Amino acid sequence: MITGKDLIAWGFTPGPFFKAAIVEANRLAQDSDIEQFEIIEALNAFAPPEPIYIPRHEKGTLGYRMLMDTDTDDEIA
Repeated sequence: MITGKDLIAWGFTPGPFFKAAIVEANRLAQDSDIEQFEIIEALNAFAPPEPIYIPRHEKGTLGYRMLMDTDTDDEIA
């Protein structure tokens, strides 16, 4: 029987999709011809996409700053 601990060991981050993923994993595991990597591949459809990392820009590198009217010293800085 596949549990949430197995999913975590396979690299999945716990979340609301775990319940449905465990049900599907156990359904797939009943087929003796299926390999573990095939189950993991199928479960990727249940997992939410990984967040996209957007790096911070260095101070003064964003072009929109040129379009702003500044009124105070703080806004100019």
